[in-house]
Amino acid sequence: MEKPKHPSEDLNELEEWTENQYNPGHYIGGKVPHHMKKINKIYFIFLLGILSLLGGIVIGGYLYKTFENEIISGLATILTIVTCMRGYTCYKHRNE
Repeated sequence: MEKPKHPSEDLNELEEWTENQYNPGHYIGGKVPHHMKKINKIYFIFLLGILSLLGGIVIGGYLYKTFENEIISGLATILTIVTCMRGYTCYKHRNE
């Protein structure tokens, strides 16, 4: 007799993974474990954007004061803005 299914697809996949996590042959052939299917890089991109923003402010300010080199500061700012925009678009479209 088959077990009743959960109403949620995620719960069904989690139960399947729980029952077969120590079965080495279960996930061979295209099946992916539940926790690997939900890996998301949005937070990494967002953190990278924040770190590049802070680095751009600190390093760009130092270079601007020391060498008065506006090109390097401008490139750091553009890179920071592009990284933040990419993180935001990934966050906005994460469920599509």
